[in-house]
This record gives sequence, structure tokens and C-alpha cells, in this order.
Amino acid sequence: AEGRVRMASEGNHLAADRVTWARPSGEVVAEGNVVVVNPAGDKLVGERVVLTDDLRDGTIDQLLVVLESGGRIAAERATRTAGSTVLDNAVYSPCPVIGATGCPRNPSWKITAARVVRDEASGRIRFQGGRLNLFGINVPLLPIFSIGGGGDGVTGALVPDIAFSSSNGLELALPYYFRLAPNRDLTVTPHLYSKTAP
Repeated sequence: AEGRVRMASEGNHLAADRVTWARPSGEVVAEGNVVVVNPAGDKLVGERVVLTDDLRDGTIDQLLVVLESGGRIAAERATRTAGSTVLDNAVYSPCPVIGATGCPRNPSWKITAARVVRDEASGRIRFQGGRLNLFGINVPLLPIFSIGGGGDGVTGALVPDIAFSSSNGLELALPYYFRLAPNRDLTVTPHLYSKTAP
């Protein structure tokens, strides 16, 4: 099918300039301005995508994911199989990547990693070979670390907060979220200051 091709299956939607569907193998190859939207509202954008015929699993090169929460993930290659997504040479940022006028802008912080694995069963996103880029400065992180991927809440580190004041100097807040039970949680946030004691 060529032109403004649209496909849908079980809440997954696909739009592309050209789609080839090999019915015996169940392989769907979409090319040109490909957009895949999953039931959670996350949007995947790429130039060439190979999917199964239920539009759930597959491989995409030069991926951009626009998360429903507003964050962005870009990767050279992504593969999704059986509820697990693996991204190679990925960059993640929850910050806006365009300004109020629609012009591109560099996010204030982002995480780059050689490999990112998102496991839907555990709700964790694991980064391998990750670095934190904070206002253009690269800060090495642990060789392997993970964060919660949203949903009902998973114990783990939250987004750090940075502020500056004349009395405290540079302030860094590092919140950590504890999921104690389905109806109980706790967040502990240590604060570090450049001019005063913590």
C-alpha cells in the first residue's frame, strides 16, 4: 500500500508513506514518515520500521519516541520483543526539546547511554554505559543503573532539582522514592549546598 497508509490493531496505530505486509510471515514493513502510536499514547517516529502484524513487536532504525508525559527518547536502533524494549545509543530527556516559539533547543539535562532496556513487567528502565549531561557538562554515572518507568510507582531515584540562592549558593536536591505498599509511599530528599552544610 502506498500513499497515506494507516493501520490499526489492538490499540496500536501505524501511519506511513508505504507499507508492505507479508501475510505468510506476518511481517509489516513501513517506510517513509513512519509514526507508531501505542495504547499508552507514546508516539514512535522513524523512517523505516519492521513490525509483526499485531503492530506490537519489531525493529526501528533512527528512532524518536515522544512520550505521553512530554519526555523524548532518541536512539540509533530499537528492538521490541515480548514486553521488553532495547535501545542502542540512546538519549533520554524529560525536558522540552523545543521552545515556546517551536524552535529546537538543547534540554537542560539528558541521559545518554550505549544501551537502554525497558522492561514492562518490572516497570524499570535500565541504562548501560550511561552519562548525565547537565547544562552541557557530562557527568559519568554508574556503569549500569535503572530508574522507574512510571505506572503505579517503583522504588528509585527521582529527577534531581537544582537551584541557586545568595544565602545557600548552588543547591542540589536528590529525591529518592520508596514504594512501601499499594497505598503507602515515602520520598526522602537530601539537599546539598555549596555555601552551607547539608
